[in-house]
Amino acid sequence: MPPPGENFEITISFSESARQYRWLASNESLLEFAESRGIEVESLCRAGECGSCRTRLIKGEVEYHREPALNPGRGYCLLCVSKPKSDLVLEK
Repeated sequence: MPPPGENFEITISFSESARQYRWLASNESLLEFAESRGIEVESLCRAGECGSCRTRLIKGEVEYHREPALNPGRGYCLLCVSKPKSDLVLEK
C-alpha cells in the first residue's frame, strides 16, 4: 500500500520540459504540484478568476476543487483550482 498522501496511479507529464512525476494527493492543486517541481507557471489570483495559469490539457481529465469563475475553454484547464482525475499531459 502506498504511503499516505501518495497516489501511484496518476502520472503528470509536462510536455515542454519533458518531465514526468507521480501525483501526490497532498498537493492542493496542479499549480502547487508544478511549482514544487520547478515548473514555471504564470499565476496571479490562485483562485480560478484571472486565467493566468490557463494551460493546454493535451491528455487526461481534471476536476475542479473550486468552480472557476473563468471558463478556460475546451482543451485547457486552470491549474490553480484543479486536480487530476487521470494521467495528464500538460503543455508546460
